[in-house]
Amino acid sequence: MNYTVHAVMYFYYFMASVPSLKKYAFPFAQSITTIQILQMIVGSTVTVAAAVWHHKGGRTACFIDPANSKMGLAMYLSYLVLFTILFSQKYLSKSSKKGVKATKICGVEDKAGFFHTNDHTKSASSAKIADEAAKKTK
Repeated sequence: MNYTVHAVMYFYYFMASVPSLKKYAFPFAQSITTIQILQMIVGSTVTVAAAVWHHKGGRTACFIDPANSKMGLAMYLSYLVLFTILFSQKYLSKSSKKGVKATKICGVEDKAGFFHTNDHTKSASSAKIADEAAKKTK
């Protein structure tokens, strides 16, 4: 599942970075975030199931290291939270309906729309650095 999700995601990044293909890529952004959330749910479920089988039947039933279960579950759940927050902010909040202009961060132009920030979330120092960088590139 991970390979499939990443293949779709990187194809999206490619399309979003090509000006003539950008308009075809953006309608798929919400679907990609949705499959990333589903991937985290499936990963969490498999990790919990493996841990339960190991606990009930020991190493003969399911040979896993309990530390892997704990770290894997922590990873999947943290990604699940992050992707859910991203989905909520980008697709469910009222502020996401407004157009957000592309920006440059550390000299990298955000052609695909992944570095979008709201003015209220920027710290004063990061806003100042971004403004200075923008002036230098003009």
